[in-house]
Amino acid sequence: MPQSQQLFQTVKIRCPHCHQEGTMQVLPALNTAQAPELKEKVISKEVFEYTCPGCLQKNHLNYTFLYHEPEKQLMIQFIAGDHKAWINAVNEFRKLPASISAPLRSQKYRVRAVRSQNALVEKIQIYNCDLDDRVIELLKLLLAADFVKNKSGRKPDNAYFYAAPDGTRSILFFSGDENIGAASVPEDLYLQVAEKYGAVLKDNHYGELILVDSYWAKEAMKENKKLSEG
Repeated sequence: MPQSQQLFQTVKIRCPHCHQEGTMQVLPALNTAQAPELKEKVISKEVFEYTCPGCLQKNHLNYTFLYHEPEKQLMIQFIAGDHKAWINAVNEFRKLPASISAPLRSQKYRVRAVRSQNALVEKIQIYNCDLDDRVIELLKLLLAADFVKNKSGRKPDNAYFYAAPDGTRSILFFSGDENIGAASVPEDLYLQVAEKYGAVLKDNHYGELILVDSYWAKEAMKENKKLSEG
């Protein structure tokens, strides 16, 4: 058995369509230094895919998953579940012994929590482009406002960073599952936002599990305004 295959666990699954019971190989955690070949399967979301043996319907199923990329000093905890699951995950992280938490701080690890597979893939892409996800979240709010005002009038429900194979970087806007537009992310704009919000970005929160999303960005903008006015 390949070493990477040993990382998977077999669980029973009931098809959400035909309700037939089957089994699925789930990946609770991945250290990309130990099994680099699985990284692309996470990015493609193949590790979350289940094909029912009865109706042959393909489903992307959510389960809690820890992504660890030592080369980037990056950990991402995908928390599958409701708000209670999120609170439990944060509390469990805070209980980690100093032998684990201290190195995360000293080695300047970014530790993020996400609530969707899309957000998980987005964070991986952001850090593999050597960018700061906090700056990207601020950018997403600014570009979304411009998108609504000047281009379509449609307010997107979600926005995701995307790095194309040719190196082009953009923010994709979605209304439900429909991609309703995009905005490019030139380097100079990224640097301008990083400089403008430098006061709130100063504390990197190394080793702390935090949820960096649109809510975080809105609160960061409010805090930055207070600091600039004070």
